[in-house]
Amino acid sequence: DWIGRREGRITVIERELGLSDPLSSVQQVMIGYAFLWSREYDRAMEQAEMALALDPQYSEPYLMLYFCYGLKGMEQEAFDSFVAAVERDATFFGSDLSALHTLRERFDASGVKGLWEWGLDFHLEQPVKFPYRIAVSYALLGEKDQAFEWLERLWELPLWGYEAAPSSPVWDSLRDDPRFEQLLRKLNLPEEAIQRHLAAAEGTP
Repeated sequence: DWIGRREGRITVIERELGLSDPLSSVQQVMIGYAFLWSREYDRAMEQAEMALALDPQYSEPYLMLYFCYGLKGMEQEAFDSFVAAVERDATFFGSDLSALHTLRERFDASGVKGLWEWGLDFHLEQPVKFPYRIAVSYALLGEKDQAFEWLERLWELPLWGYEAAPSSPVWDSLRDDPRFEQLLRKLNLPEEAIQRHLAAAEGTP
């Protein structure tokens, strides 16, 4: 299903949405990420809001909003969503939220890029726990060598194994590098799927 054109992918997502549990915030978030990977940011944000209506303390919808706002260039909204996420996720600060001051300083100095840099620094302190987030941070910052180094470590993780995951816009800075195609081929995807992932970019059908 994921190897077709963008319109086909959206049809598949909508079908999955119709079959999902309307009371499951986790399912609503996963469908939201599918919209995000297809660059349907507004629809991904709708799914995030649906998940929050079910569980206002769930951090993942706020992370999805953070990515959507950031990719749409809405930096203040991205910052507010990220703060809401870390306030609800004990894996960030636990009960100590004093680091939010540093987070705000990074944002004031560099905008969303400052958040990516802060996230990278934070996750590098626990690399075994957060390899995916480290790879994402490096990719968003355009640091290709480090991004590929961490992606090489992810083949055992189910999230990277999802066939749609390589289409995520967070990897767009890597698509023109031969190493990205090499990683895709390790997933044993159909050739058409590989070519779609290599061509995926903002606005690509």
